[in-house]
Amino acid sequence: PAAVLAFVVPIDADPAAVATAGQWFAGGKGSWLHTELVRQGRKNVQLRVRAPWPEGVPGGLLAIEVSDPSGGAAAIADEVLQLCASKFKKEARQGDLATAYGTVLRAFEQRTRRPGDQAALFAARLLQLPEMTVPGLLPRDVAFPSVPALLQRILDGNPIVIEWRDT
Repeated sequence: PAAVLAFVVPIDADPAAVATAGQWFAGGKGSWLHTELVRQGRKNVQLRVRAPWPEGVPGGLLAIEVSDPSGGAAAIADEVLQLCASKFKKEARQGDLATAYGTVLRAFEQRTRRPGDQAALFAARLLQLPEMTVPGLLPRDVAFPSVPALLQRILDGNPIVIEWRDT
């Protein structure tokens, strides 16, 4: 089974905080969601997150892709939605959010390593937000204590869910 769940990100949310929250929550092996799904019996679960998506626009989506190549119950989206509920306390261990932000920052720096890559990013942001005079790049600071509350605020929304099973 596999599913994609897309949650609307508030337009006022800091994109770096959203990316950090997404990476910590559903950014693959070792993420909070991965750990919980494995605990529930999904030993081979695979996760990918895109947050915010598309990049460079205010708000956007937090998109979680989840699959279990070993099979198991078809209702993987329901399992993820249950874990997204506010009744499940999402607490980061010491250093987890800094590690997640480091992953976000590394990916950003890889995408903008060359001057041409930076110019392309600036151009895309100017096209998306023409009222901006100088498009901002990823900030070097994220207020880690506020990240779990931001994540829950996003997860409390009504997501679009698409689920399928390969036959």
